[in-house]
Amino acid sequence: LLREQNVTVAYHDPHIPHLPSMRHYPLPPLASQPLTAELLQAHGATLIVTDHTAVDYRLVVDNSPLVVDTRNVTQPWRTGRTNVVLA
Repeated sequence: LLREQNVTVAYHDPHIPHLPSMRHYPLPPLASQPLTAELLQAHGATLIVTDHTAVDYRLVVDNSPLVVDTRNVTQPWRTGRTNVVLA
């Protein structure tokens, strides 16, 4: 739905290098991007949908304009932040 609205979509997952085909959803081919400050700053929002210990969530909080955290993994770095919301 986001891509239909011309939104640039990217993802980072250290365990899934390429987005697999889905039976019910025609997804375009996507590859996991390196998690860098530049990648985070280039996007309007970051959605956290899993809580991998290999992900630097402080980097995410420090560099994303908006973080939507569905796993409560940003708790150690949320104090005083207005860019993090829990979902």
